[in-house]
Amino acid sequence: GCLATFVSGPALTTRIARLSGKYRKSPLLGRDVELMEIGVAAHAGDTLAIRLVEEVAEYLAIAIAGWFNLMNPQLVVLGGDLVAVGDTILNSLRDKVAPATLVTSAVADIRMSELGSRAIAIGAATLALEAVLSNPDL
Repeated sequence: GCLATFVSGPALTTRIARLSGKYRKSPLLGRDVELMEIGVAAHAGDTLAIRLVEEVAEYLAIAIAGWFNLMNPQLVVLGGDLVAVGDTILNSLRDKVAPATLVTSAVADIRMSELGSRAIAIGAATLALEAVLSNPDL
């Protein structure tokens, strides 16, 4: 919901349009983009993409730090298009989350999913399979 307002594809496309005057040579200008494309451009050294990755990391860090402080998990696994951004966003997230968490949450780890773009499909299939296998009448 609210996080998607800042880090979704449409939100990032709007942000790119607002920043277009400062980054006239970016390959991201003038079209709708997804986080995966921004990650590829950031890896290639595009300054607009790098700025966007940092902004996404900032918003995600706020959400993750709040979750760490509330639930105190040992691990957070990020998936979907974030996997394409990889270490570029992961290192930034870790740097931003650590000072915003309580002492007990500081040991928590943030990692990227190894499932990549298949994570949603695998998760949905797993839920369906669990439902079927847990019902002996089926």
